[in-house]
Amino acid sequence: MKILRFKRFGVSLLCMCLVLIMSACILLPTGSVDDGGGDDSVTGGDDGTPTYAVEINPDKNAALELTVSVSGDAHERKIIEELGKGFQKEYPNITFKIDPISGNIYDTVMGYYRANRMPDLLMANSFSMLTLGAAKVVAGLDPYIEAETQNGTFDADDYYADFWKLGQRNFDGTQWMVPRAADQVVVHYNKSILRAAGVDLDPATTKVKNGWTWRDFLDVCARVRSYYDGHGMGNLYLIDSYLNWEANFNAILRSCGAEYWGEGDAGAIVSENTKTALNLMKDLVEKKYTAKFSGASQANFDGGQGAFLFHSRASSLTWNILKEVTAVKNELGGGAAPEDIYDVATFPLIGDSPKIGAGAAGYCVAATIDASRRDYAWQFLKFMLSRDGQNIIAECGANYPPIRKDMADPTAEGVSWGLNLGFNLDAYTWAARQGYACATDFILKRPAMAQDLIDAVNTMIKNYVDYTPAQGSADANAKLDREMQYCRESLEYWAFDA
Repeated sequence: MKILRFKRFGVSLLCMCLVLIMSACILLPTGSVDDGGGDDSVTGGDDGTPTYAVEINPDKNAALELTVSVSGDAHERKIIEELGKGFQKEYPNITFKIDPISGNIYDTVMGYYRANRMPDLLMANSFSMLTLGAAKVVAGLDPYIEAETQNGTFDADDYYADFWKLGQRNFDGTQWMVPRAADQVVVHYNKSILRAAGVDLDPATTKVKNGWTWRDFLDVCARVRSYYDGHGMGNLYLIDSYLNWEANFNAILRSCGAEYWGEGDAGAIVSENTKTALNLMKDLVEKKYTAKFSGASQANFDGGQGAFLFHSRASSLTWNILKEVTAVKNELGGGAAPEDIYDVATFPLIGDSPKIGAGAAGYCVAATIDASRRDYAWQFLKFMLSRDGQNIIAECGANYPPIRKDMADPTAEGVSWGLNLGFNLDAYTWAARQGYACATDFILKRPAMAQDLIDAVNTMIKNYVDYTPAQGSADANAKLDREMQYCRESLEYWAFDA
């Protein structure tokens, strides 16, 4: 172990030993993975492929109840309820019991495992999927995919590869999770604010469109900042930027050419490219476009005060929040259409190799259930991926972009995710089609420590972006060098030593 790196966490080796002795227990780092001891033939083991037998044509008259653990979000619960009703058209005697997950997904599911009360299906995201898979508590779904493919009833090429792989071990192996939608970071923007600031929104000439650049974005921000300052709103910020969210900061770092890992066990975060990315983010704070990480204030996009929001949230959900703002209600009452007030565009392109953050939420099948229950759980997931299933998800009010490539056009016949709203929904899938979608893949160096690796980078960004130099740029540069070095040591510790 490299003891010097441990000092960054403010804990000495002696103190750790004393804690271990006094508590008489083993301390596991945040995000460490227990071994659920699942059957390797079901989970795929540490680096293998699941080999269990499957039945892809189970009895349609069978009666059983499947338990599904979902997040506590009301929309997600409704999605499962409605998908269940659709599934029952083919399997009328399969019922569903919803078990809400509160708190951390991994901790909750491992608690279920230890208590011997695992659900049949469980919601996960591309991070928790990695740790649950490593803990051997979720089934590898490859035997079903292979059997269905041979039968002509499934084709992985029907789905966006950039999102489909986010359900796989190391994003290129055993399928541990089936993504339920395509989650891409976009820029949500308040058209009324931009229009009042004099920003050109003519579709033929506007800079605010799919494929706009970071320079375009800064030009628009400068105009909006001037408008705020000249109209008694100098205390307001423009952007809810969520720069502490890995989907955003990772894409910015990668767009600037930053790398996390070098050869062997060496970190590579200390670089001129990393400096470029950090200064790009710091520029947003210094120009008062976005708030400091440590600040209590934000732009309050959802409250109608901010001009921009960097997020993958479904446009229908954002609009449902915005339309309750008094000023927006007044505009609607005056005859304005939703698309006159709010819209989305792609995240601005940075540099010559732009990246835009992508992630996935979806569902896993528990490795602990018996084969017959697993067969029906898979059929449910296959239904979720069907055109009917993807339409049901949209019709529940959360118009997440379908993961199916043949449903990209929200205005096409038989496609529901447009919800008859005139928003620029093409923004959600544009990056994937252009090859710009960017997963947070630096955590693959050691998935069990995903959150710790993310926190190491986040700490570097926060400490530098929030820093106000006391002695000019030389002091700022020294701060930047120190934070990059601390980050490298932290990354190396969590990836190789912990």
